[in-house]
Amino acid sequence: MERTNTKWIISNAIVMSLALFLAINTQSVFWLPLLAFSSFSYLFYSAYRSIPSSESINKLSSYANQITAFRFLLSALTALAVFQLPATISFCLFGFAILLDGLDGYLARKYKQASEIGALFDKTVDAYFVLMLSFILVVKYDVPFWFLGIGYLHYGYELLLLGLGWQDLVIPKNPIGKYIAALLFISVLSPFILPEYLYLLILYLAAILVSFSFGLSFFYKFKAASVKG
Repeated sequence: MERTNTKWIISNAIVMSLALFLAINTQSVFWLPLLAFSSFSYLFYSAYRSIPSSESINKLSSYANQITAFRFLLSALTALAVFQLPATISFCLFGFAILLDGLDGYLARKYKQASEIGALFDKTVDAYFVLMLSFILVVKYDVPFWFLGIGYLHYGYELLLLGLGWQDLVIPKNPIGKYIAALLFISVLSPFILPEYLYLLILYLAAILVSFSFGLSFFYKFKAASVKG
């Protein structure tokens, strides 16, 4: 299963790279949820075929995964309608999808349904959410185009690790990762309710800290590769 997940992580990064390319060239957010849905569907199809036990199959349809799937669908539908919806409505819908992020993990622990596939699903839905909202902000709120690079960092990082052959190296958990992720979520929501000078300040701060966080993880990978080599 671990090798299957590693292969999916790479294929998902390639698929989302294509989705971003199409979104930029057509100026349409449509490609991001569409290709993300296709990629997530393949993830669960592959997992279903590779695990024979009924207990493992039940984990695929766990409460936590249902919540994560709902978060994805809610954010996808909101994204498709974001240019027609009032900004405050978009903020509430996207914000609700973010708030549910803590609920899926809680349910997985409470009902003992935690699984590798569930953790991967949750993590990559978060990455998709940031990429999708980064694109919306660039198109709708004239956020600088370079901010798409922040939205794409997760996928670019995975492809970089693949190129270096470091994708399977085990490293310590990033001690500041969850706090910076929370700030990033806040920053991509801020343009819906805050004036331009304030949301740009928050976005720039988030961009700096997210870049630092990925740089720290890369440093850990570099150390692990040096020890192994």
